[in-house]
Order: sequence, then structure tokens, then C-alpha cells
Amino acid sequence: MADRPQISPINIRFRQMKLSEGIRNGIAASVAFGFSAFLALHFDTPPLHTKFLFVSFVCLVFGLALIPSAVINLFGGMRIDSSGVHIRSGVSKVSIPWDELKSWGFSGAQLRFVGEHVHRPQLICLSRISPENRIEVKDLLTACAPEKEQRIMERSLSNA
Repeated sequence: MADRPQISPINIRFRQMKLSEGIRNGIAASVAFGFSAFLALHFDTPPLHTKFLFVSFVCLVFGLALIPSAVINLFGGMRIDSSGVHIRSGVSKVSIPWDELKSWGFSGAQLRFVGEHVHRPQLICLSRISPENRIEVKDLLTACAPEKEQRIMERSLSNA
């Protein structure tokens, strides 16, 4: 294991930047579920029943589509410490130790991590991280794993 500089960990909770969006998505999903149930249960007139069931199904799909975003925005986060990078998406957690980190970089409006034992790249939308924290994250990653940085788009740091 390569010697890493002594670092002070950074802990970022996505709700710091996305609290209102997370609450809004959670409320919209709840309303969509409620409206879907209301339509499915209360309108059983034969000629209109299939139309109301279709609208109910569309509301249900809309509500299901909003849940992941709400959960990530309210309960997700990222921690970078001496053991590596840890990403919480609300219900799951991915940890990438420094020795297993293949690459990291800013790609468009996302921060991208690739690990040896992680099946797919871990992408974090930069709008979930404050501009001050973006700079702190970049400095910390540069200090801990400079050889693994992929320079894709530097403008992402300030424009996301």
C-alpha cells in the first residue's frame, strides 16, 4: 500500500444542496401514489374504468420514477477519508479503498470513480455538492491519488 498523506476526512451529505428537491420529489411521489390509488379504487363505472385504470397506472409509474431521486437527495452522501472513498445512495453503500481505486475525474457535470471490485463507475452529480466542497474534494483526491486522476473536463468544477 502506498503511503497516503495525513488527511482530514470530508463528509458530504447531499441534502445540504438538494433538501428542497428531495422533499419535493418525495411529496410528488406520495401524491402520485395517492391519486393512483384513488382512481383505481373509486371509479369502477364500466365505460370509464379502463381509462381511469390507465391514468392510475401512469401516476403509479411517475411516482415510482421519483423515489430514487428523493432517496438519494435526502439520505445520500459521500465520505473521503484515509481508507478511501465511500458513497451512500440512500439505501446502498459503495466503498472504494485507495488501493482499489482505478481512476477518478470530473466528467461533464459529474464526479466519476472507478474501482477494481465495483461493477460500474460511481457517478455523483456535482449539483449535489456545494462549490466549496467540490474544490475541497478535488484537492483531497489530488493529494491522495494524483496518479489516478483522469482529466476529462476541468470546467466542471466551477460550472456545475
